[in-house]
Amino acid sequence: MVATWPERYVVLFEPGDDAVDAVGLNVATSASRAALLRPPSRISVIGYADPTGSASLNEALSLQRAENV
Repeated sequence: MVATWPERYVVLFEPGDDAVDAVGLNVATSASRAALLRPPSRISVIGYADPTGSASLNEALSLQRAENV
């Protein structure tokens, strides 16, 4: 078996927003297609928050971003 490095796809968000825009949707679609072409595949989605705001607000924001992707 040949080891391969995982591909990385990044969806960016406007500050304070959890909406996936058209560019983010294209990125997520590309990631999904790549995974389908290489079974078995594993996809990890990690949501990050903004550098400002309270910890509880940013925790909820990062979780919602990951769920939206």
